[in-house]
Amino acid sequence: MTFSRSSRDQELLVDYVRQALARIDAGEAVDPTQLCKTDPHLARPLAEVLGLAEDLSGLQAEALREDPLAGLVLANRYRLEDCLGRGAMGVVYRAEDQELQRSIAVKILDVRLFRDDRAEQRFQREAEALAALQHDSVVTVHDRGHTSEGIHFLVMELLEGATLSAILEAVDEGGDPIAAAEQAIGGKVAATHWSRLCAGWMAAVASGLSAAHERGLVHRDVKPSNIFVRRSGAPVLLDFGIAAQGSAERLTATETSIGTPWYMAPEQVGAGGVVTAQPTLDVYGMGATFYHLLAGKPPYEGEAVAVLAALVTEDPVPLQRAQPETPRDLVAIVEHCLERKPTQRYATAAVLCDDLDAFLGHQPVSVRPLSPLGRRLRAWRRAPARPVAVLAVALAVIVLAIWLPTHFEQQRVAMQRQKDALYATLPSVLAIEGWPQERGLEALHDEHREAIALLDSILALDAGDLPIRLFRAALRFDLGDREGAAADLEWIAEYQGGDYLQQLAARYLLVDDKTLGTVDTDGLPDPVTAQECYVAGFHELRARERRGYANRATELLDRAVPDYPPARDLRLLSVAALAEASAGDYREQLVDFLYDETVKLEELYGVETARTQAMRGVALMMQKKYREAAACFERSIELRPRRHGPHQNLGIAYMRLGDLELSRQHLQTALGLRPFAWNTKYAFAQLEEQCREFDAAYDWAAQMPLEGSGVRSWMRPYLIGNIATTEAIVLRHDDPNASRDAASRAVAAFDRALLQAPKSPRLARHRQLALALDADSLRADAMVDYVGFLMSGKMDKSSDAYSLRNLAFLMPAELGPREAAWLAAFLRWLAAGRAGGNENLRAELEADIEELLRPFR
Repeated sequence: MTFSRSSRDQELLVDYVRQALARIDAGEAVDPTQLCKTDPHLARPLAEVLGLAEDLSGLQAEALREDPLAGLVLANRYRLEDCLGRGAMGVVYRAEDQELQRSIAVKILDVRLFRDDRAEQRFQREAEALAALQHDSVVTVHDRGHTSEGIHFLVMELLEGATLSAILEAVDEGGDPIAAAEQAIGGKVAATHWSRLCAGWMAAVASGLSAAHERGLVHRDVKPSNIFVRRSGAPVLLDFGIAAQGSAERLTATETSIGTPWYMAPEQVGAGGVVTAQPTLDVYGMGATFYHLLAGKPPYEGEAVAVLAALVTEDPVPLQRAQPETPRDLVAIVEHCLERKPTQRYATAAVLCDDLDAFLGHQPVSVRPLSPLGRRLRAWRRAPARPVAVLAVALAVIVLAIWLPTHFEQQRVAMQRQKDALYATLPSVLAIEGWPQERGLEALHDEHREAIALLDSILALDAGDLPIRLFRAALRFDLGDREGAAADLEWIAEYQGGDYLQQLAARYLLVDDKTLGTVDTDGLPDPVTAQECYVAGFHELRARERRGYANRATELLDRAVPDYPPARDLRLLSVAALAEASAGDYREQLVDFLYDETVKLEELYGVETARTQAMRGVALMMQKKYREAAACFERSIELRPRRHGPHQNLGIAYMRLGDLELSRQHLQTALGLRPFAWNTKYAFAQLEEQCREFDAAYDWAAQMPLEGSGVRSWMRPYLIGNIATTEAIVLRHDDPNASRDAASRAVAAFDRALLQAPKSPRLARHRQLALALDADSLRADAMVDYVGFLMSGKMDKSSDAYSLRNLAFLMPAELGPREAAWLAAFLRWLAAGRAGGNENLRAELEADIEELLRPFR
């Protein structure tokens, strides 16, 4: 049998191509089955030439699926089995190498297309080029030849995996794109971020194309269906069926539409002209394919005819708009590939490969994204009436010179107001709240995503906002998106400079999946600039499990404040943490500073913010001004609802004020937001103790962990001891036996706590009260013992209201001489503590104490 096509078929097909191109130029739709109604056997070849093969009717497609070559043995060795696919100038079959007993792929010249010397020469050139082109990213050729019947064939490796077009179909179904890709290829990929996985594929293909270009071979049909991803995740470039050998080869009028419209370069569209086969054709195909991978759709959508028309006159939707999460450098790379003028694209695939490698290696790329003004100017250059356009532009320049400054200023002010309004709603302790080990918990994922959406809104107004990008990097890290976090840090490093930032960004990529909450910054260069000190201070706040973190963060932010005002706002958090860990006059100074800074920052901003209000509430809580503190926490929640910290602090403030129902409501909200928060359970136990619901209080205390994020081993027994002490006091009149049992449990609990913190005066003081309650009766001796205990140095003379309350509780109804002397001595002891620098008064008081107590020692 023979498979040659008659010369009449050749002439008819060429004529059909001309008719189709003429209709396309006239803006008409082309239906291959209708155009070839009298010669239906030519519908498939015509559709493939025009890139419309998928538009054939079901009946016609079914008829053309008949395969006359199945079972044929080529060169007495290669047995064809089933058809795997069709390319521009060939058909690929699964076959068996009967000599080596292995499965292979065989590509033959599609004899139902152009059956002429030129087609055979082109197929022969493909065979020769691929045989000489040994590259990991180009399909391997084992053998080539032709039969006596005139069938030319290539024997190639049989690939297992999927084409990029099949992968894109799987990704379009939704879900995790990387998981969809792995399912499509039946294997694993190394990357954990879709954009970097796609960049890796494109870099490998660009490397293969570069090798082809060096041998003068231009592919001319780069598209997703011609890129195959092996099960190993490595891509391979397929189908050099319409490749051109040497840049001097030109595409004729009927060949200018060879390829697939959605990935064709604009210069390939048209009739009657010639197009030089340059590497820039392949660069455009790479850019269009890359755009499809990143945006989820090709640069141009719609019917083939509409796409061919759009290629000549319209630019694709900017990638940044189609997929805002695309890294800036990848946007620049894709846009440079898709430049309308070949001379403005990457000159070769090798240069494209260099930029992709630079992106993958976290190095700067050689191009930048096109600005909106650049897009507009490019559109103007394509206007058909250029002289009129030039005059219009000249007039526009005059008008714009007058109007633009005012317009831009108004726009800037409006955007700044919008940004300030969003800034005011930022959570008070965004990306810092909680302990590092907790921040990656799945229970917080929705909270993190909600915050990231807010940050994205601000970045859309000001992409250069360092704090916002830093917060987003931290939240991405907490969600497990290491590469997204590194991309934000890389952006900061690129625009702020410095070894510290560059090495910090690199560390984000090196962190393993088990690391939660923060990145180890030990060994990094010292931060130098104000921006670097800001980033370093933020990371210290994120690492709150490390001793001295608040001091280090405050010192770094103090260095940044003079040159970088945002550091003042972040410093509120470090000062609050430092005040909570301090005591005495230093604590008071820090609290006053914290309060004053929140006021000054609101004067500077002109608005209240969720952070300034929350931090002012913290300062007021430390000053025991609970009602004023509650108002601040309420305002912070109003600005940013559903945040754990303000709700918990508000619950504690209302507990101190005695409004136990409101306290319960806010603590329940806080626990709903963070069910694992031990400090909220601690507060609930205190609330139930105050409500005299002792069983519930013990239950909450039992839920307290003995160790972990911020927990000290003495906390749970101390909490149980306090509950038991209160229970003993409440029961002392109605049920003395139950009261002593509770007091006994309190003593045991405080003993356990003192084993963990033996030097704690607070624990010792509470234990002493429990001992007094555990006595047979509240004797006068209990008061004397307690006073002696307090005067031994276990009490803060200036502010321990709880100890004074307990002393009043232990005082008998009538004081004997001994009890009166001890009480008088205690009062003089308190006065000595308040004497300050009056040494004479202090000495007199101490002498009085000795005189009073001498008879009773």
